[in-house]
Amino acid sequence: MTRKIVFLATALAILTAAYSATASHITTTNLDIGHIDLSQSNAEVDANQAFDDFDAKVGDVHVSDFTSGNVTLTSLQWQRHASVECTNVSVARVLTTPAEKGFMVVDNTAGTAAVTITRGTGTVTVPAGTTRFVYQDGTTNNITRVGDGVDVQTFTASGTWTKPTGGTTITLVECWGSGGSGGQATSSDSGGGGGGGAYVSVMFDIGDFGETETVTINSGGASVTTTDTDGNAGGTATFGSLVTAYGGGGGSGNATGGGGGGGGGALSVGESASGTDGGNGGGPLGGVGGAGAGLDSSFGGGSGGGIGDPTGDPGGKSAQGGGGGGGGNFVTGGTGGAGGDSFIGGAGGGGGGTTGAGGAGGTSLNGGNGGAGSIDAAAATAGTAPGGGGGGSEDGDTGAGADGQCRATTW
Repeated sequence: MTRKIVFLATALAILTAAYSATASHITTTNLDIGHIDLSQSNAEVDANQAFDDFDAKVGDVHVSDFTSGNVTLTSLQWQRHASVECTNVSVARVLTTPAEKGFMVVDNTAGTAAVTITRGTGTVTVPAGTTRFVYQDGTTNNITRVGDGVDVQTFTASGTWTKPTGGTTITLVECWGSGGSGGQATSSDSGGGGGGGAYVSVMFDIGDFGETETVTINSGGASVTTTDTDGNAGGTATFGSLVTAYGGGGGSGNATGGGGGGGGGALSVGESASGTDGGNGGGPLGGVGGAGAGLDSSFGGGSGGGIGDPTGDPGGKSAQGGGGGGGGNFVTGGTGGAGGDSFIGGAGGGGGGTTGAGGAGGTSLNGGNGGAGSIDAAAATAGTAPGGGGGGSEDGDTGAGADGQCRATTW
């Protein structure tokens, strides 16, 4: 820090010496920082102010509140701040900048709608949840997005993706389907866990998109609060008409113990469990459900586990599909089956137990984890986002399936 101050002080001294004693008091071209006149007394006043102004430009944040509408920056706000933090952006807004030269970071990470930065006829869009680094050359109609390299837009709820401007070429779209909820059986029997949602990723050329694309995140399966009731399947997550990730199936709430829901696949939804058997995993080549342990898959969903004695059968595993839900139990003192794991998709929820213990939820490295099953009247655990399946229960509320997600990364 001492070296920086010495350097700045030396630079100011050199600039000062370049002006004659008869020159009027002038300022710097871009930041409007006052120079020190050679004949000026108390020169340290201007020097200190110059240091403060320069420090503001490289570190201060100006907060622009869009509650009442669009915002226009003054020249001084542009000159004395390193970034603009946009607040209360719930509908599309415009940020108008002055015809000043320099760089600015515009932060719209807290917004739920886009901000368009405008300088004359030049514009740069800052989508909701993102930040842009922009440059102006001081002319009437010039503003350019520069330097940020990667644009990431993440959607945990439905919204609109805006195509980035600038020198971008390719976009990776990733989506996770929503998880299914667990089933609720009745006293002395327990329901199966919900299946996890699938993960799907596709690489696109930036020219494959419109200026905007609609992103739809359908909800995870809702918790079940009534005995002898099957869980609900998780919904899809879609990016325009280009990418769809399917949700996991709901666990069964059969009165004599229920099977686990199948995990979602890249091509189809996981099947909800029926009776004591586990549901099929979604395609392609999803695990086949039925009695016994769920079967594994690579791109399809793992199948749900069937009921067991004294332990429910585990859900099948998957690499990119959702994990299958664990099976329930029908013997007093029994344990629910564990939810199936997934490498990238949502994991399956654990099956409910009968006074023994609920089955553990499956785990995922890059998707959401499955919720644990429960015993007696205790509530089961919900899956975590994105796409984890909910746990099954004996006669308590079941775990809800977690919502899916979409993410678009543009280089």
